[in-house]
Amino acid sequence: MVDDKRPEASLFDNPFHVRRVADNVTPVSVSDSRAAAPRTDFLHVEIDHGVATVWMAKPPVNAVSLAMFKEFPRVFGWLAGREDLAVVILASRVRHFCAGTDLNDFEAMTAHTVAERNAHVRAAFFAVDDCPLPTIASVHGACLGSGVALAASCDMVIAARDARFGTPEVSVGVMGGAHHLGRLVPRNVMRKMYFTAEPVRAAELAAYGGIVDLVDAEELSRATRELAARIAQHDRTVLRHAKRTLDTIEHLPLQEGYVYEQSQTAELTSDERARASLARTRARIGKA
Repeated sequence: MVDDKRPEASLFDNPFHVRRVADNVTPVSVSDSRAAAPRTDFLHVEIDHGVATVWMAKPPVNAVSLAMFKEFPRVFGWLAGREDLAVVILASRVRHFCAGTDLNDFEAMTAHTVAERNAHVRAAFFAVDDCPLPTIASVHGACLGSGVALAASCDMVIAARDARFGTPEVSVGVMGGAHHLGRLVPRNVMRKMYFTAEPVRAAELAAYGGIVDLVDAEELSRATRELAARIAQHDRTVLRHAKRTLDTIEHLPLQEGYVYEQSQTAELTSDERARASLARTRARIGKA
């Protein structure tokens, strides 16, 4: 367990390092959309026109403690139950997106506590990954270790040009984050980053396609909100079907995946909101 009274220690103190931790919780169903927001210390939620922004706020660098990891399933489970939401942004209120796990957590880890700790870690990442709404990671500053896992658990990553991504796990004697990093860069690049434990600028990684937009740091917030608004203009029910469909077909053979996509079309055929989307699109085309 992390002693919250100890000063936060992060691998960002040495830019060739990293950290991590987390928790589990039961997801909230859509029928619970009026449930009160969970009380949290490190994750703060703002909602505006169907867009929820989850702000990570653990100064100075969002070095994640066990308590902070435990908040992710609670917050994302609550967001999953909000019928009024269309998209979720994961961003940071401090000077870095997330510099990894608090090193104090690694020091406190023992053979007797590691299994429970790891369950909390993966529950946090899985809560983001399993969110039934489209998710956008808005990354600035350091994005290391657990930060990479959180960003890569989102559907899309927008980054400031000078943001740095890295997986310094080998430098502190732990494993994790490699598979998440593999969502952002090719196999050989991922292995180079993992074995060297060296951070790489977002401007370099963007060429591999894992970052959907690269902007100047002062434009990051605007660019993220703009993309979220373009998504939020669509029907909430259809977006949830789209997210479920993309998650389901990701690892399916092409033909099997397409059959599943067609099954979702059949399901939406009887949905009035989906039919309304069609009517709006036809009207817009007619005015063009």
